[in-house]
This record gives sequence, C-alpha cells and structure tokens, in this order.
Amino acid sequence: MSSFLLGFLGPVKSILLGLLKSYIVKLASKEFAHWAFFQIADAIVQSTETKEDDKWLEKIKETVEK
Repeated sequence: MSSFLLGFLGPVKSILLGLLKSYIVKLASKEFAHWAFFQIADAIVQSTETKEDDKWLEKIKETVEK
C-alpha cells in the first residue's frame, strides 16, 4: 500500500474505534436497559388479550418513574 493510504487509515481507524466504543457504552447504560425492558414488556402485553397484564405493566411504569 502507498504511504498516503496507510497515513489516512490510522486516523480513520481511531475515529471508528472511538465511535464503536461510545455506542457500546450507550448500549450498556442503565437508561438503555430501562428502555429495552419496557419495549419488550410492552410488546408482550400487547400480544395478549387479557387486560390484567396491562394493569400490571402500567403499575410497574408508575413505580419505576417515581
């Protein structure tokens, strides 16, 4: 490879690794875990026909958001 190309790849690699690291940290954050839990719980509740689980999920949301 030419020295120009190798000189160009160093900073690009550094930038890409920095972005990847920041995305991983965001995915591992408490806020993401909270969001993911409620997305999954909401999908499960919507897939059922009973209203009892709707009440439970709403109560959990109220309790967590206090």
